[in-house]
Amino acid sequence: PRLDVEIPAPDGTAKGTLHIPDGTGPWPGVVMFPDAFGLRETQSEMADKLASLGYVTLVPDIYYRSPGWAPFDPATAFSQEGERGRLFGLMRALTNDRIAADADAYADFLLARPEVRGTAVGTTGYCAGGRMSMVAAGALGPKVAAAASFHGGRIAVEDDPTSPHLKAGQISATVYVAGAIE
Repeated sequence: PRLDVEIPAPDGTAKGTLHIPDGTGPWPGVVMFPDAFGLRETQSEMADKLASLGYVTLVPDIYYRSPGWAPFDPATAFSQEGERGRLFGLMRALTNDRIAADADAYADFLLARPEVRGTAVGTTGYCAGGRMSMVAAGALGPKVAAAASFHGGRIAVEDDPTSPHLKAGQISATVYVAGAIE
């Protein structure tokens, strides 16, 4: 099943979708950070797939601080100047401190659900979501048991004091980073 949920977050309430496996739980919980285009049906379909594998999956609205933001069309978000500016503006507002605080709230939300077992969650994401997964793992320590980044952007940037790789020593999770050149 897929549920619309409201997550108590540091700066308000984040909407999201909760994807629950069929059968009898409880199951491990996973925060699936959306890519830069935000919470949309494609992300929910990916979370449905993860739930079918036995994970309660939460996809939060990472832009909850900007209520009423309009969805992006991935085909034009980078090519149209106005849309690119709007996208980058929303992304810039997601500082590492905000990502970490939000991730903590998302993890707490999952861990409080009766469908979720354990004392830690997994995190995952694609592109910008992959970066958020690594930021969360570096900030939340043992609250993140596993962290995955698929084609994560800006996860190891030389001379960037906010680069997630600088917190690698604080990560206790099992980490999987995947990328491709094509």
